[in-house]
Amino acid sequence: MLKGLYQYLSLNQARLNLPEAYAHNIMAPIKNEKIEKRTTKPILTPEQAKQLLLSLKDHRRCSWHFRDYAMIYLMVTTGLRSIEVRRAKIKDLKIIQDKRILYIQGKGRSSKDEFVKISKGVNEAIEDYLKIRKDQSPYLFASRAKRSKKPLTRTIFISIFKRALNDAGLESIHMTAHCLRHTAATFNIKRGGTLKETKRLLRHQSMSNTLIYTHHIDNIKDETVSDLEDFIFSQEKNK
Repeated sequence: MLKGLYQYLSLNQARLNLPEAYAHNIMAPIKNEKIEKRTTKPILTPEQAKQLLLSLKDHRRCSWHFRDYAMIYLMVTTGLRSIEVRRAKIKDLKIIQDKRILYIQGKGRSSKDEFVKISKGVNEAIEDYLKIRKDQSPYLFASRAKRSKKPLTRTIFISIFKRALNDAGLESIHMTAHCLRHTAATFNIKRGGTLKETKRLLRHQSMSNTLIYTHHIDNIKDETVSDLEDFIFSQEKNK
C-alpha cells in the first residue's frame, strides 16, 4: 500500500505541487514482504448462543434432539472441534476428583491423551441423552442410522448444525460448526479470562494462535471508522 502511494506521489509531484523531494520514490528499492492473511471467523453473540441452546433444548422430542442439544452445548462451552466431538466415545467420559471430564483425540494426535472438563449443564444434557438412547453405538453422539456403530460423518454434522441455526431463527448467520470454537474462545476472553487460560481451553501449541481472538475483540471495539467520520464532518463545520 505504501509503495503504491509513494509511486503515485512521485509520478504526480509536479501536478500536485508537492515539494521536490516527492519526485523521488523512496519505496522503490524496498521489496514486498509476504504477509499471512487471516480471515476473521464469524462468532455468536452471548444472546445468540443462549437463543441457540434454548431452542435446541425446547425442541427435544426424539433421541437425536437430545443428542444435538448436548453436542452443541458441549462445543460452545469447551471449544472442541467437530472432529473431536465426533470421535468421542461413551467410555471416554470419566470422573476425576468429582469432576466430569471427557478424554479426546486432539488435532494431530494419534491417541486420546487430552481431556476437557464438562460443565454441570452439559453433563446433565449428556446424561439425559444417554438415558433415552437405545442403540449399541460406542460413540458418545451416535448416528441415527439403524445398527450403525460408526461415528457421525462430517456431512451429517454440518446438516445438524445448519438445522439448529434455522430452528433457532439464526439462519441469517453464515457460520460453520467450527465457529463455535471461535465463539467459546472469544467468550472466555470477554468474560475476563486470561490468554493463558484461553490457550489451555483451546489446547493451542502456540500463543500466537490464541492472540487471534484478542485481535477479533479489538477490531469490534475499534472506533476508527466513527472517528474518521467525525473528523470529516468537523472539517466541514470549520470552513
